[in-house]
Formats: sequence, structure tokens, C-alpha cells
Amino acid sequence: MTNARLGVGPIRPDGGFFYVARNEIGWISKAAGTYAAERIPVKDLGDVYNAVDDSAGSVWVELGVARVGRIEFAQGNPKIRIFGIEEGLTDAWANIFVLDGIIRCSASGHLLRFDSRTQRFSDDRELIRQVPALANCAGRPIRDASGRLWFAAMGNVHVIDDRHPGKSPAAAVPLGFEPTEFTAEANGVVWMQSREHLVRFDPGVPNPPSLPLRAEITSVQLTTSNRRLYAPGAALPPLPYSDNSLVAYLAAPASPFGAPVSFEVMLEGASDQWVSTGTVGSASFNHLKEGNYVLRVRPMAGGTPGAEARLAFTVNPPWFRTKLAWALYIASAVGLILLVAWLMSYLECREMVRLERVVAERTGSCMPPTPNLDARSKRTWKRRPRSPPARIVTAS
Repeated sequence: MTNARLGVGPIRPDGGFFYVARNEIGWISKAAGTYAAERIPVKDLGDVYNAVDDSAGSVWVELGVARVGRIEFAQGNPKIRIFGIEEGLTDAWANIFVLDGIIRCSASGHLLRFDSRTQRFSDDRELIRQVPALANCAGRPIRDASGRLWFAAMGNVHVIDDRHPGKSPAAAVPLGFEPTEFTAEANGVVWMQSREHLVRFDPGVPNPPSLPLRAEITSVQLTTSNRRLYAPGAALPPLPYSDNSLVAYLAAPASPFGAPVSFEVMLEGASDQWVSTGTVGSASFNHLKEGNYVLRVRPMAGGTPGAEARLAFTVNPPWFRTKLAWALYIASAVGLILLVAWLMSYLECREMVRLERVVAERTGSCMPPTPNLDARSKRTWKRRPRSPPARIVTAS
């Protein structure tokens, strides 16, 4: 049997007890030390999510969206009937429960009750008039051993002594989730349950001492490298520029029955204002510039801030803005200047050499040509006597 609900309905004279499960109902009996099931298939019953007994001895089963079932036992033989939208249910999930002996149903902000005379569900105006907060209830309310009404609404658990108004004021218990089901024990213990949550309330256990409200930074996740740093303490090691995006996870140890806790954060080095993250226990910072930062976190409960938590960290500059890179830039600039100066000097020297060569060539072309004489001619020319100087005669 799948998704079976046990312990509801009458017990047979032979000790067999009734059960309801997916697409079947039946009896479970014990004989010779073993249990045997007497199964009765029920077509189109579907999954059963809850089962309760009413004051008439019938079993009501919760079947999901706009569907509930009633199982009556006439002469010990179970007979089932399905109720839907035609019988007054809304087109939402129907949470079936019994309160004060009456079958009731909460469905998406509607509180309905079953009228045995008309065999229909209708708005439960009388109960809402007595307890207006029930108009927005979620799940299945119950009464505890003291007669107090427990139900979930608007994110909190409410406890009301509606039978003795003024004797016990209404109380709201912020659990951080909305229970979908309550279970009350005869000794006053109340169990509250939802998906992935289970809370036990014991009136005989004294309340724990109140804890001072303080913030904690439990871990930091570097989103680029997908690294997670747990219990980071007061500071992080320097972060490379490629890891300049992070998510800080926050916590605030406090009394579970105190006021809801929210968080405010300020990132010194990037902003000087507090920013609320609500009740979300994380804060994200993306694409931070290089520099020094201090993350400040403070919890808020009932408008009162608690003790801050601080986390210092540094985002290193990218490689092209490091000191070594700047030293290389300066060295390259100086080298370039020296290279340009040498090149200009070299070119100037080459130009001077070229000009000297041009001048020398032009100067040589302007001198008279040297006579081309053979050796004999040179000897004859050397022995030739010089002519006497000419006389100038003047007439007397």
C-alpha cells in the first residue's frame, strides 16, 4: 500500500483497524504474530494526504485540489463519497480538519465548514467572526489539551484562547515557516510540521534564556572560482582581481520565539549607507574594484539593531596595474627615450659624414688639372733657363 493513513475510523471486534491509501481502503488484522491486510480497491481515489475522524464516526480524507472524501461505516462496511467544486469547494488545495467536532476546510484564503443538512461546504462566517485571523489561515488548525486554538497565518503561528476571552491574550510565535499540520498530545505538547521542518512545543519546559542579538558571517563564496571559505573570521586573504565577486552568508543566533530577524549590510570602500537584505541571510557583491573593503553586518529585531559583524578584505589590482607592471612601464619608457636619442644622434652623425664627403668631392673638382708629362720632358723643362725680367723703358 502507498501513502497509507492508519489509526482512523472504527476498530472491528476482531481487533482489525482501518486504513486508507492510494486507490484503496481496507482493514489490517493481526493473526498468529503476523499482520494481514484486507484490501478494498477504490477506483480514482488517488493519493490521500490527510485523514481525520468527525464526531459521527466518519473518516474524512484529503485528496488534493478541490477534492475531499468521506468514508461512512454502515454496519461495518465502508462506503466512500467524493466532494468537489459542485459541493462548494474552491479550485485550490483543500486542507481538511476537524475543529469543535465539525468538519472544516481551509483553501487559499477561504475557511469553509461542512453542513450535514445540505451536504455542502460553505463559508465559515461564524468562526471567522470569533477569530478574524482565521480568514487567512494556512494548514489545519487544532486545539491543544488546554483548549487553546493553534493555527498558522501570515508567516506566524498564532495561539488564541477563544473560549475564555481576556484570560489568555493572543500570542504569535514566529518560527520562520508556516506549519501545515499540528498534532496535540494530552499532556499539552504540540507538534508543528511542514516540509523539512518539525517543531515540538512543551509547556512544561521553561523558555530558554534570551540570547543577545548579534550577527555572524558564517561563510563567503567566491562566485568566479566557486570557492567557499567557512568561518572566515575578521579578515580574508587578499583576493585576486579575477575573484572580485562574492556572496557573504549571514546568521543571527537569537531566541527562536523572538521577533523576526532581518539584516542590514554596509560595504565600506564602496558605500557609506546601510542596505537591508530583509530576512534573507546572504548579501552579494559583484565586480568590485581593486581596493580595501570592510563588510559590516548588523541584525535587526523589532526595529532594534544588534551587535555588528565585520569582515575585512582586499581586492588586488589586475596584473597590468600592479607595481611590477608600472616598473616595467617606466623602464620601457626610459629605454624608448634612450633609443630615440641614440637613433637621432646616429642619424646626425651619418648626415655629417655624408656632408663632409660631398664637400670634399666638390672641392676636388674645382682644382687645376696636373700636367701629364713624361720623365724626359720633365728634365728638359727643368734645365730651361729662366727669361730675364722685362725692363720698362720710359722716354726722357
